[in-house]
Amino acid sequence: MPHSGRSLATRYLVRDQGGNHRGNIAHPSDSRVRIFSAFSGTVGAPNGPGAPYSNPHPVTDTNCAESFRKITIKVIEVISAERKIPYCVAIRSLPDSGHSGLHRGRHQNPNLDMNPTTLFRTASCWMAFALASTLPTQAQTKIPDEYKTGGFFMGCQAYTFNRYTVFEAIEKTAAAGGKVIEFFPGQKLSKEDPTVAWDHNASDETIQKVKEQLAKYHLQPVNYGVVGVPKNEDEARKLFKFAKTIGLRAITTESVDAIDTIEKMVKEFDIMVAFHDHPRRPDDANYKMWDPNYILSVVKDRDPRIGSCADTGHWVRSNLKPVDCLRILKGRIVSSHLKDLNEFGHNAHDVPYGEGVSDIPAILQELKDQGFAGNISIEYEYHWENSSPEVGQCIGFVRGYGAAKGW
Repeated sequence: MPHSGRSLATRYLVRDQGGNHRGNIAHPSDSRVRIFSAFSGTVGAPNGPGAPYSNPHPVTDTNCAESFRKITIKVIEVISAERKIPYCVAIRSLPDSGHSGLHRGRHQNPNLDMNPTTLFRTASCWMAFALASTLPTQAQTKIPDEYKTGGFFMGCQAYTFNRYTVFEAIEKTAAAGGKVIEFFPGQKLSKEDPTVAWDHNASDETIQKVKEQLAKYHLQPVNYGVVGVPKNEDEARKLFKFAKTIGLRAITTESVDAIDTIEKMVKEFDIMVAFHDHPRRPDDANYKMWDPNYILSVVKDRDPRIGSCADTGHWVRSNLKPVDCLRILKGRIVSSHLKDLNEFGHNAHDVPYGEGVSDIPAILQELKDQGFAGNISIEYEYHWENSSPEVGQCIGFVRGYGAAKGW
C-alpha cells in the first residue's frame, strides 16, 4: 500500500474524555488497541523526539477535520502501509490545503473535499475496517466438549505420576477417569525406552509414539509445563512448534522475563500461555509468582491468550484463599492445577477433593461463573507411589458435583 512518505516514527498521546492519559501510540501494534479512545477523547502530538506532549486536539464534529487530518488519519495510514493491506482504503494527510486524500490500492484522488462531519464518520468507518483487517485472531483454542467431565475438562498433570513413565501416566490418568492430560518436561518415555526423555526436544518418532498412546486411551493433551520460555525467539519458537505439533492448548511457565517473546509466540502460533504460581518463599522476597496481583500485573495489558495457571494448592500453602485469588484473576485464568489441601501453610499436603480447606465447591462455582474454558489438572503430590485411588476420588467429586449442578 503506497503512503505519503512521511516518517512512521511519530508518537501520539491519547487522553480520554476526563483528560486522563490513556497511552501513547507509536506503532500499529499499539494503535490497534488504543486508537478508539481518540473517538471520544483527545489526541496530542509531541513537540519532537523525547519532548513533552503538547497541543492536544479534541476530536469533535467542529474540528475533527483538523484532528483527523493531522493525527488520526496519519495513524490509519501507518496501519495500512506497514501491514501492506491490498486494496484497503486508507485516508492520508496532505499539506495544509483543507483537502484530504482517499486512495484505494494504487489509485488516489487528492482533490476530494470532505466537510468535518463527513470526514469524522469516514475516518471512523475506515479505521474500524483497517483494524479488523489487521488484528490477529484472539479466540481461545477450544478443547472438544467430548473431553468434559462434570462440566470441566478434567485430567491429570503427569507430574502426579512422576515416579512412572509418560506411557504409564497416560494409562493411569485414563484409569482414574481423566480425559485430558498435561505433560511436564523430562519424564521418562516408557519402560521400553527408559533412556528417552519426553520434552519439547523430542524426535518425530517419539512424538508419534506418544500420540499413539494418547489415542489408545482416548486422552487429549492440553498443556505442557512448568517449562522455561527462552527470550531468544528461535529457541522459544521450537517450544511453541512442539506444542502445536502435539495439539496443545497452552504452555505453562514462570518466565516473566520473556513476556515480550511469549506474546509474540502466542500471536504467531495461537497457543495460550499460563503463568504458574508456586508457594511464597519467606527467604526470597524477589519471588512474586505466588501473588495473584503480581501475575495480573504481568498479563493484564498483554494478549488475552496470556493468563494464569491457577495452582490452588500453592495459594493455600501461601495462606491465600483460592476463590479470592481466582476473582483477582477473573478473565485471565487459562488453566488450573486444582488441589485440596489438609491445612493452610507450607506443610500442607493433598487430600481428595472435598476433604480439605481449599473449598473445592466454591472454586468450581467461581470457575463456572467466569466462563472458564481451560483444563483442570489434578496434580496430586502425596502418596506418590499409589495416588491413583485418591486421584479417582477427585475426578469422581467433580463428576458428581457437576451432575448435581446440571453442568
